[in-house]
Amino acid sequence: MKQDVNVGKFLNISAQKLPKAPPYGKAQCEVVAVAPDAKPKAKDDAKPGLVLHKDFKDFRPLLDRLNASSEFSPKAGSACLARFNGVRGADHVLVVGTGVDKDGINQLGSVERLRRLGATVAHKLIGEKVKQAVVYLDTFLVPSGKLSVDAATAAYAFAEGFGLAAYRFDKYFSKTKVATKEANADKEHKKESPFSLTLASSEAGRVNGFAKGVEQANAMLLGAYTCRDLSNEPSNELHPTDFADRAKRYAETFGLKATVLDEKQIIKENMGLLAGVGQGSIRPPRLIMLEYTPKKAKTAKTIAFVGKGITFDSGGISIKPSARMEDMKHDMSGAAAVVGAIVAASQLKLGVRIVTIVAAAENMPGGNAICPGNILNSRAGKTVEITNTDAEGRLVLADALDYAQDLKPDYIIDLATLTGAVSVTLGKSCSGLMGNDAGFNKMVSAAAKDSGERVWELPLYEEYFDDLKSEYADMRNSGDTPSHGTAKGAMFLKQFIRKGTRWVHLDIASVAWGMGFIPYNPKKASSGYGVRLLVELAKKI
Repeated sequence: MKQDVNVGKFLNISAQKLPKAPPYGKAQCEVVAVAPDAKPKAKDDAKPGLVLHKDFKDFRPLLDRLNASSEFSPKAGSACLARFNGVRGADHVLVVGTGVDKDGINQLGSVERLRRLGATVAHKLIGEKVKQAVVYLDTFLVPSGKLSVDAATAAYAFAEGFGLAAYRFDKYFSKTKVATKEANADKEHKKESPFSLTLASSEAGRVNGFAKGVEQANAMLLGAYTCRDLSNEPSNELHPTDFADRAKRYAETFGLKATVLDEKQIIKENMGLLAGVGQGSIRPPRLIMLEYTPKKAKTAKTIAFVGKGITFDSGGISIKPSARMEDMKHDMSGAAAVVGAIVAASQLKLGVRIVTIVAAAENMPGGNAICPGNILNSRAGKTVEITNTDAEGRLVLADALDYAQDLKPDYIIDLATLTGAVSVTLGKSCSGLMGNDAGFNKMVSAAAKDSGERVWELPLYEEYFDDLKSEYADMRNSGDTPSHGTAKGAMFLKQFIRKGTRWVHLDIASVAWGMGFIPYNPKKASSGYGVRLLVELAKKI
């Protein structure tokens, strides 16, 4: 079977109990954190001291030397590798600044702070070509030894941040020899040993919590890596039919049920919008469905994850400018997120039934492509005048959302890189949330807060639909005015949501890639946004 998920290539994360006295065991590198001492010094020009966890006083001489030599600062995100200065049997010591006071106060909050500190450690160790490390996670909490969050949450956040930062998408570099032949790929993967990370504590109770957190982090990383891998693939390697084939392999690997509708079945289902978008490409569209069923299926609620899967968006006849068009391979990031989320949920064995639906198509200006002025029939029976072929995401989603509602889920959430306007409205710090049920909107917002993947709710005023009214059909897919573009996209989708259906739309165009200002995200590539949020949401159902 093809190797589709590469998390095992990079990481081996575990938890371990440490003895309270030597010998501590052998490690290539040990990682310890310090906080700045907020107490005033006798002299104005004196450097602030370093506050160390009370159980790690044997590191004090090394820390004092580093502090005196100006090689290290305890501010958040700083790190210094002291080579061949191991204290507890390791070759090297990595000292990391937490940037918090004695009570662990930090504006990011404890969980997100730990996630970002995990990323700091990953970047430093991998950059220094260290392959194995033990992290004294107690030192990353509060110097007093008290936990600012429970042990499982602390380990989960740190390991997740480390794993997200350690991600690499390098299969197409010639030196890796994994670009074309599967046999070569398998051979190369076996040669490369993964990074080994151990989260350690001398407190047995904490180690048990660490182990639970690591287990959760490994599942979430599997989902995030799946999402990033899908989104980063070039469109010549991931087109709709290939996406469908991968979904089938995911189903086989992770115990899911897969259903794929080909172009003939799409037409038979009266999905004229999905079929219309895909008809300009020589690669036909697909509707892909993955299902996760928990053990107690009869009493479980159901949530549907729906993703926009435009594997490449040229804009169609309304073609896009050439600048940065290569980024349009990421236009299926919503689909990648919902697939990654169901993979993670299956490993966590959540108690909710999940149905993931992907509307996959290429938007190309071929000889058979739809044109402005065309009128298409939707699965819901409504007609749509095409005024801009580059507003194609809402078209494929409309048919997918109608299909999802036939399954009678308790909740539906769709993710899509739908509008550039969301970046103008919100910048790159969060996605735009719009929905038709206040309670469900709040539930999604809470999941966003818990996951660290931020959202901001935008209004859906009825007058936003006025600009989408057509003289020739029930509606048109794009309006005349540039204002409230994000909300107009959501208002289009709302026309296909039936009465009584609880639905949320997340416009993730602002956050799907190019999020490198957050340390655990790649600089330009896919961020994997949405996987953590969706899993946290599923836990709340």
